[in-house]
Amino acid sequence: MTWKGKNHYGSWFTQSSGTTKDWSMKSVTYCTDSVGLMQVKGQQTYQTPMANCLS
Repeated sequence: MTWKGKNHYGSWFTQSSGTTKDWSMKSVTYCTDSVGLMQVKGQQTYQTPMANCLS
């Protein structure tokens, strides 16, 4: 994710075609100022905006 201009990456995982992946964060503070990132091996990094911020 990008939070206040800094990128923070989690661990790598394998994603199969036609499947979905979700992730939750516990801090609404981070959620409101964040843009999701998806880095694809051998390709570029894509922005994946957060769907919603739950309190």
